[in-house]
Amino acid sequence: MFAVPLRTRWINIRLTLENDDYKVYEAVVETAKGSEIRRIGGLKSQLSGGNKVVDLRISSCLIQAGDYIVKLSGILGGNKGNEEDMEEYGFRTVNR
Repeated sequence: MFAVPLRTRWINIRLTLENDDYKVYEAVVETAKGSEIRRIGGLKSQLSGGNKVVDLRISSCLIQAGDYIVKLSGILGGNKGNEEDMEEYGFRTVNR
C-alpha cells in the first residue's frame, strides 16, 4: 500500500521477475474490478539489487485510491500479438 503525494505527476512501479525469459514485456494496469487503466509495451528487464526487474511509469492522474492489478506478459519473438501471460502483481493506493 502506498499514498501518492498530491503534487506527484508520475508513479514508478518496479516489478521483480521470477524468470527473465523474454527480451520484451508488456504490462496492463487494471482496477481490481478489471477495468483497464493503462497498457505499456516495449518494456525491457534490467538488473537492480541482484534481481531482474521491469519498471513502469504511469501518470498519477490515472490512479485513484483503490486496489489495482498489474498483469505482465512476455512477448514471444519480440512480436506484438504473441504475448504469453506471466505474472500478476497487486497494489493499493490510499487517499492523498
